[in-house]
Amino acid sequence: MRFTSANSASSSDPQKRATTGELASSERLHMLGQLVAGVIHELNNPLNIVGANLKCLTTYVEQMGRLIDLYREGATIKPEYQAMLAELEEDLDWPYLAKDLPKVMGSCQEATKRAHSLVDELRRFSIKNKLEVGVVDVKGSILSTVRLVESSFRHKVSVVVELEQMPPIVGVAGQIQQVFMNLLVNACQAIDEKGSVQVRGRHHDNVLTLELTDTGSGIPADVLPRIFEPYFSTKSAADGTGLGLPITRRIIENHGGTMAVHSEVGVGTTFVITLPVEGPLRLGQVVAHSPYDF
Repeated sequence: MRFTSANSASSSDPQKRATTGELASSERLHMLGQLVAGVIHELNNPLNIVGANLKCLTTYVEQMGRLIDLYREGATIKPEYQAMLAELEEDLDWPYLAKDLPKVMGSCQEATKRAHSLVDELRRFSIKNKLEVGVVDVKGSILSTVRLVESSFRHKVSVVVELEQMPPIVGVAGQIQQVFMNLLVNACQAIDEKGSVQVRGRHHDNVLTLELTDTGSGIPADVLPRIFEPYFSTKSAADGTGLGLPITRRIIENHGGTMAVHSEVGVGTTFVITLPVEGPLRLGQVVAHSPYDF
């Protein structure tokens, strides 16, 4: 991950805090926009399969209809049709057709499910983040986010997920998913050509520990202490606001957790997150402090 200095903002000015909130929303929308191109590509592939298979199915159905009609007529009215039926069945390669038709239909169904799944994941992430506290499936949130991110970066990054069974936590589902989205996108962007991102998770003593490691360029030692400062970023204004990591850490802290980072230039970066199963948030409450206020 690459970082350079940018201006820091004061948090005492209400107008500045409002601007920060707008920038945070912009950060989320920008990240979503980065994923759209990859998701569209992923959608086109299965939808193209569906289109080709449906065209094939149409031909199959027409041919099967002709065959059935001939069978009906030949069996009841004209015995001489039997030769024609045998010839048509040979032309159609009926044994192959009967075997291949279920495969074609199954391929259509799988491709359609994949398309629907991607659309659903994108829809859930794009919904405006509400401050409602509820039960959060952390493992499910990670897997959902990985599916979205892979759509944009699979040409250069392989994502390996190793997650133990984890109990749900009490928190804000949209914010927890935003944490993983921020970290995964940053990790993938830190890889110039080919590399990998590994996501590991375990549960011990009522605490979830999550590690995200990339094989990217790493963070210089003099930059590392500043990466959680608001507006500190290496990205251009068009590519980011410098609020992704500050927001990420604030969300984790609001949920009673911790966030640490280890990095080596030329080797990669690891973020370590802990989340208590029973944190400071309670069901039915609203988060008192927004992670977007700095």
